[in-house]
Amino acid sequence: FAFVPKAGLKAELLWADILLDFYRMVNFPNMNQLYWQGVGAVGNEELKAETGWGGELTLNLRNRYIPLSICVYSNYFEKSIHWAYVTLSDSSSVWTPLNLRSAFYLGFNASLNEQIFQTKNGYSLDLNASFEYLYNRLLDKTDSSTYGRRIMYTPDIVASGALIFKIPNFTFIADFSYTGLRYEDNKNIYALDPY
Repeated sequence: FAFVPKAGLKAELLWADILLDFYRMVNFPNMNQLYWQGVGAVGNEELKAETGWGGELTLNLRNRYIPLSICVYSNYFEKSIHWAYVTLSDSSSVWTPLNLRSAFYLGFNASLNEQIFQTKNGYSLDLNASFEYLYNRLLDKTDSSTYGRRIMYTPDIVASGALIFKIPNFTFIADFSYTGLRYEDNKNIYALDPY
């Protein structure tokens, strides 16, 4: 459950809509984070809600050839919830979520949704594409091993696209997706290859 009150402005121009808004974020822990019981991992009933601030600037172009939406956004989280490998009082170690870190996000995304053609007898070709770049950093100065590092399992780039061809009674879709570099830990030592 999340609570995100927003306040913003919108300008409707002949060629585009421009939206600027600011918001307060409160994101409550989910059931897994609170109560998970599994091999090598346990939930944490003491978790507090993530809180933070954010803002975004969106430009929706109304061009007959390129109906493009572009958004730049930024979020700052306090008490951000992250899974960590901790040693318990009985010297055993386990994965558990903690409110240890603040985090900063700066992102850019663009999306394109265009109908290339449509005929009266039901044939059409659509193109959908999206691209997102995300810069993120952990900002907990009490942990020098993760301060300034990227948040684990958060890719730097995500892109996707689909070409959709429709004929009466059938739809054919060719799509692709790309997920960029992700780290397996908050120290950014072990990385997963993009795919």
